[in-house]
Amino acid sequence: MQTGVAYFGNRMRHYVYQDMVDIKRSGFTYVVHTFSENDLLYYADSMRDIVQDAQDLGLQVYLDPWGVGGVFGGEAFSRWLVTHRDILQVRRNGTKADGACFNNPRFRGLIGQWLQAAAATGANGIIWDEPHWAATGEQAGGWCCACPVCRDLYGRDMPREINAASVAFRNAGLKDFLSFATHEAAALGLRNVVCLLPDEFFSLPGLEWSQVAALPDVHVLAADPYWYCFKQPASAFVRRYGERVLSLADRYHKQAQLWVQAFRVPPGREGEIMEAFAVFRALGVRDVACWGYKACAHMAYLRPKNAQKVWACVLRGMQSLACARA
Repeated sequence: MQTGVAYFGNRMRHYVYQDMVDIKRSGFTYVVHTFSENDLLYYADSMRDIVQDAQDLGLQVYLDPWGVGGVFGGEAFSRWLVTHRDILQVRRNGTKADGACFNNPRFRGLIGQWLQAAAATGANGIIWDEPHWAATGEQAGGWCCACPVCRDLYGRDMPREINAASVAFRNAGLKDFLSFATHEAAALGLRNVVCLLPDEFFSLPGLEWSQVAALPDVHVLAADPYWYCFKQPASAFVRRYGERVLSLADRYHKQAQLWVQAFRVPPGREGEIMEAFAVFRALGVRDVACWGYKACAHMAYLRPKNAQKVWACVLRGMQSLACARA
């Protein structure tokens, strides 16, 4: 049984080490460290030490491109969108979007640089966290991407209004990017986890999950059915996405990973976390991770009202998984 937790917001080695000791003692087998553009620019060597410390304790370490290029999940700003304006997505109506274009070779080059730095930390792998196109005004000429690179790739006049062909084009671009990114990571000796957003996030049909699962350099297919975020019933929502991930992982001979939400948990509803873990046990999920450490209590934007109670539920849930597999 593998259990993981996301960790971010601290680069002071002594205090990070203390938290890693706590994570290990709590029974987790791996930690997901965010590796933002800020980390790339200012903390790359620090992250080598942090990764090594965690591994010395017996934890596996995965890095998360937190907010990188504005196209992955995370509360981190992207400097690249300011310093490399040529990589920006362009809406069909000509306005710029706050995200890099997956098809842009300059952006892919930057991702290659990020991967080189990530590999240099000695991490075990990468979690490609919630890759997505910018999503604003798709039905009114605001769909992405219609930058010069995409226009050339499209090969004919792009429709102003979104249609089936343009949706397919977007999804093909994301699939090709993930194929590129996971191949580059694998060539550097890194394992690849791709964590996909629930369908409820999108106003347009997203990339078929089977296309991601079929990529040869994807080792783990993951999803984060955060029921609080999407205002869904915990058990049914977690079960639906858990069954999808497990089915595809089995079909394409991948590992499956599910995430549990431990941030922005409404007061009085902490017990729903245990419902999610009950579903994990029933489905036989063997890799569960939590976002994030101590219920993200250090970040006011994500902190639950009762963070200690939330974290206690997470620890009980993780322990229940370990006992079920014993």
